[in-house]
Amino acid sequence: MFKYVKAFFKGLYKILLAYPKICRYAKNKDKYPIEERYAYARKLIKIIIKAFDVEIKTEGFDKLNKDETYMIVGNHQGFIDALTLVCIFEKPMVFVSKIESKKYPFVGKVNQFIDAIFIDRDNIRDAVKMVKMCKEYLNNGRDVVIFPEGTRTRDENHMPGEYKAGALKPAYETKKKIVAIVMDGGYKVFSKKYKGKIEIKAKVLDVIDSNVYESKKTTEIAKEIEDKTIEKLIEIRKQ
Repeated sequence: MFKYVKAFFKGLYKILLAYPKICRYAKNKDKYPIEERYAYARKLIKIIIKAFDVEIKTEGFDKLNKDETYMIVGNHQGFIDALTLVCIFEKPMVFVSKIESKKYPFVGKVNQFIDAIFIDRDNIRDAVKMVKMCKEYLNNGRDVVIFPEGTRTRDENHMPGEYKAGALKPAYETKKKIVAIVMDGGYKVFSKKYKGKIEIKAKVLDVIDSNVYESKKTTEIAKEIEDKTIEKLIEIRKQ
């Protein structure tokens, strides 16, 4: 409880004050350019990151070209993962998010006005819709982010679950590069167990060109990324 009280006075109160504008963007997003909406989302998210005394350490992001469009896949420890990526990337991103998150007061609204793709993971039609919408965004120069294991955890010993191969279909069908990212430390942010400064590490594991993955099945690439992610997580936690 103390962690949340401290965070409130360190800046979270600003989110409450901004809520009318957040709702306005979510309700009338087409009235505002995506650059404006995304910049505002980054501003709010940086307030949250600072309020919870989080430090983001990055590695390998210099491999990415801001003029290219990527399909970004990463492990999932909590909704802080998406916030971390928004802090890292200045270019507007599109997140694939579970439909339940749409109901969350802050995350749901912000997801709406930065053009998140909401899906019901148990609905086959939604899976088809997801691929179609991801392709449209990728073809229009927007990076798309998906967490292919589809789960999250606050368990520090948790390792990623199975990476769903279907998450990679939009990249295959648009021939965009796949960027594999590993993040660790997000599970600590909202846990009572961890106090003081929290470090989230984000590393680019691999940038996979279409001429590399097109000769392999989506299941093979998904498994390769999953294995590299687990290997890197083990390495990070030994440090």
